[in-house]
Amino acid sequence: MTIIQPNKNSKKINLFIFGLTMTTVVVAVWGVFIYNQLINLRHELVNQENNLQKAEVMNAELKNNLYQLTDTKNLETSANQNSLVLEKNPQYLKNEPLVASR
Repeated sequence: MTIIQPNKNSKKINLFIFGLTMTTVVVAVWGVFIYNQLINLRHELVNQENNLQKAEVMNAELKNNLYQLTDTKNLETSANQNSLVLEKNPQYLKNEPLVASR
């Protein structure tokens, strides 16, 4: 004669299924947070690339302005406007011994 016991192992199986379900839910929620951080990181990267490009353009414009200011023609006209004279033989510093005076 066979004895049927339908609820003998149901507590263990229910506990196992509950554990798997909770693990799945936790992993799914964690995956959503990780995905969110990844998207935020991508947007921040795009913003930083845009800022870098703007900085490169500003740098090029500043260099262009500097080169225009230090152009030989511009320096000659500004020297003439300010009544400056080009020195042909400039004397900068001389290496002479110091003489003590008493």
